[in-house]
Amino acid sequence: MKKFFNIVLLAIGLSLFNSCIDDDTYSLTLSSVSEEMIEKESITLTATVSGLQIVNPEIEWRSEDPSIATVDNGTVTAVKEGETTIVAGIADSNVEARCKIIVAKYFITFVNENFEAYCLEYFDINKNGKISSTEANKVEIMNFYTDNIEKLDDITHFKNLVRLYCYGSSSKAGAGALTSLDVSKNTNLKELFCYGNKLTSLDVSKNTNLEELVCRWNYLDSLDISNNTNLKMLWCEGNNIKKIYVWEGFDEGNFAANKLLYDKEGVKFEEKK
Repeated sequence: MKKFFNIVLLAIGLSLFNSCIDDDTYSLTLSSVSEEMIEKESITLTATVSGLQIVNPEIEWRSEDPSIATVDNGTVTAVKEGETTIVAGIADSNVEARCKIIVAKYFITFVNENFEAYCLEYFDINKNGKISSTEANKVEIMNFYTDNIEKLDDITHFKNLVRLYCYGSSSKAGAGALTSLDVSKNTNLKELFCYGNKLTSLDVSKNTNLEELVCRWNYLDSLDISNNTNLKMLWCEGNNIKKIYVWEGFDEGNFAANKLLYDKEGVKFEEKK
């Protein structure tokens, strides 16, 4: 009988102990509260328990969305692009700790280090020294001088750009170092200001949403805006342009005052069939 009562008392003691695990005196922390990963990458989170008088307590792990990232004993594996939360908890308690997981498709490998420096300063949300495809997709506006940027090949990663201002620091041709600009992937662009550079050509045929184009003070000898039927402003003076290809039915009179500026002498508008 005495043995029976000892067992009962032990069970009650363990029950009381477990009921106290979620008390404020105990805490659980993870080695990180937020991580950015790319698909198929794995990292390990470490759980640290404080205030609990038990050696190596059992830690239970779970992912709030295993389709984004899974977890196995602290090892997190990214599955696909998206966001989820990894939760660690002390067994038989309400004590938990969380880590936000952001999964991107890739990290950008920049061609131009000066453009990379600009992006890291303004668009590296979690300050990990890298720009992910997820971070790039959140960027809608860019505004920077191009005096030390010759090429913008990396702009293709920023597919949701609406306004791109990349110009020389003074109002003259060649002030900016930009010699080429590929915006064919930036199909959401509504405003493109690339004046005061060294551009000899500019292809905006894919930018059908474009409303304002300022490409003045470059080295362009022709310009094709035949696909840009939403255009409301065009400033292209200060180039060597002799011909501007326009859409069928183009009418200079449809532009508001001072919204269409070009070198009047020698410039010819030609409808592109």
